[in-house]
Amino acid sequence: MEVVDMIRKRASNPISGTSIPLISRIPLMARISPLSLVALGASLSWVACGEGEAPSDEPAGGAGAAAADAPPQFETTEVAGGVYQFRWGGHNGLFVVTSEGGFAFDPISVEAAATYAEEIRRVAPGAELAAIVYSHNHADHATGAEVLREAFGADVPIYAHRNADAPLREAANPDLPPPTDT
Repeated sequence: MEVVDMIRKRASNPISGTSIPLISRIPLMARISPLSLVALGASLSWVACGEGEAPSDEPAGGAGAAAADAPPQFETTEVAGGVYQFRWGGHNGLFVVTSEGGFAFDPISVEAAATYAEEIRRVAPGAELAAIVYSHNHADHATGAEVLREAFGADVPIYAHRNADAPLREAANPDLPPPTDT
């Protein structure tokens, strides 16, 4: 007997003679306990935020927790040789430093891009920015490219997938410049 036949035999419903297991007829939500759903939701929230507590978008020294106790607004981590994750609040950018210059992915926002530029200069002093790359056209990924261009040169190209071009042009937002090449 082949493995597939064995699985079908085990999964068959002896009462009705069908090959569809009885358990599959019960809606999924009725088979999951509410406590399991809460645990799953908490786990996914923790994973989405990364390790530890998610940093607040509130500026340091605000009305919330004391500035000394607040997690940093940003963090730069080298994840591989010359590859850096730039985290700003709950958003992530990435930059790669090569012999041809740096490549910045997703400037995040106008505020983040200013710090992003400082971090690129800190880890790669003297490196030119060869390009800015948008992963997609959402504002929390594409906003701030002009700040990077002001820091590294107005002629730094912006690349994106061709499907991102039209929505960015239609937005007509100076903080959300369309790609120079797709």
